[in-house]
Amino acid sequence: MTNVAKISDYWDNRENTFDKNAKRYWYQHPVVLKHYRDLVVKSQEAITKKPINLYLQANYPNRVFENALSIGCGSAHKEMQMVLDGIVGKFDLYELSGNVIKAGESTADNMGIRDKIQFYKEDIFSTDTSASEGQYDLVHWDNALHHMFSVKDAIRLSRRMLKPGGVLVIDDYVGPSYMQVSEEVYKFADSVRSLLEEKYLKNNTADKDKFPLLPKSPRIPVQAFLDTDPSEMADAGNILPEIYQQCTGARVIKTGGVLYFLGLRPLFGNFDENNERDVARLKSLLSLDEWFTNETGQTFHAFICWDKPAG
Repeated sequence: MTNVAKISDYWDNRENTFDKNAKRYWYQHPVVLKHYRDLVVKSQEAITKKPINLYLQANYPNRVFENALSIGCGSAHKEMQMVLDGIVGKFDLYELSGNVIKAGESTADNMGIRDKIQFYKEDIFSTDTSASEGQYDLVHWDNALHHMFSVKDAIRLSRRMLKPGGVLVIDDYVGPSYMQVSEEVYKFADSVRSLLEEKYLKNNTADKDKFPLLPKSPRIPVQAFLDTDPSEMADAGNILPEIYQQCTGARVIKTGGVLYFLGLRPLFGNFDENNERDVARLKSLLSLDEWFTNETGQTFHAFICWDKPAG
């Protein structure tokens, strides 16, 4: 099975089984989401409002990105919200999973924006895009760039697809490829987690074998990624180096993750957002997370925005 076929098969099945309602991981917990979003843009909007949406509205006021491109978009609920928010006029969307595309098209129909959403079940890197180069006002990557096998090629393509004055926006995992984390990071994550009371250390997910707890954080073998979704974090470690190389002047906000992404996974179901003590404990951990990134420069996630020169 080719990588493209394996990835398509993986996401066809994962979309049908993933529990979107359980608040077990960082991106499902409102306290962590607010912490993350506040690092990108301060806002009093509901926590469901994405950092990308709020950042673009705050930094490009009254601008509508008429033609936008998103690669590895999944069912495109994030992109559809950008259309509904009036940030984007129309999206061209590239996705490998047929099941996911069908779900996205159905959602767009229900929202009444099907004419503003165009899916392509294609690998854009194997597609002739010459006719579309220089046509987009916005190129959007939301937790999809880390799935690219060549970040260099992905960013190069993004630059080509943008109009002069267009905007590249990225909100993504930028940590080590295939999550092969340094011993320094493990040591910090484990030392902090070892101080937590037992009530916070319950692994309440179905992945108990994949995410063992003390005494050490999980080091997932590269082969485990290759056997399931070989695109997961495939070349992620090159995202920031390539941004610095190809996108001079890009705004990079390192949003951390040594604790919320690594050290505390998958424990967030133990922190009740309605319990003051739990919230205070979680906020203190997030402050340590931010400190580590500021102190060492190491980060698992980042928010990036770059304006293509107009000249």
